[in-house]
Amino acid sequence: MFRSRKTVKEFVALMSIPFMFSIFVIYSYHTSTETEIYMYLKRHSATRKHLKPRISSSGKIELLLFVGIHSAPSRLDRRNAMRETWMKECQSNSNAVCRFFTDGQEPNGQALQGEKRIKLENERRVHEDLLLTEVPGGVNFAVKYLWMLQWAKERYDFQYFLRLDDDYFICFDKLMLELEIIRPREKFQWGWLHCDRKVTEAFGCQ
Repeated sequence: MFRSRKTVKEFVALMSIPFMFSIFVIYSYHTSTETEIYMYLKRHSATRKHLKPRISSSGKIELLLFVGIHSAPSRLDRRNAMRETWMKECQSNSNAVCRFFTDGQEPNGQALQGEKRIKLENERRVHEDLLLTEVPGGVNFAVKYLWMLQWAKERYDFQYFLRLDDDYFICFDKLMLELEIIRPREKFQWGWLHCDRKVTEAFGCQ
């Protein structure tokens, strides 16, 4: 098809409008996101560790995130590795709390005794981040998870709850950034239940 030079110029100019608009939208989105990130980092800078805890109307400490970490009594090495790395970010963030949960009872329901108990009690006094669960130990994971969740709910008013094992490494500041700015606040489940997406969809989770 033959077109005059003027017509071609008009056509090119017309077609460039959606393209320029797309660039503007993308630029605006990234600028907005960068602004949110900057404001978040500004709020949670070095001064954040000096902020006083916020108390809810129910008398609980308000948090964005509570992290419960399941750890076997013998895995002091793993707990110390976490304390020396990403948990430092959690400890300095007034909007989050991280706690280890380990067995306070034998699999038969009897309380831990002897040297094992003494070591755990000493560790708890030194670090103040270790809880001994009051349910039978061993592979009783579901009951221990419920105990962990109940313990946290009785003391904190949190928006998100994260359960971990003691061999996880978390990019903690990035996680907090995602939760505060990007992720939904309701019906949000991040991960898999029984490796079946249908389970999460049944509860309307995202």
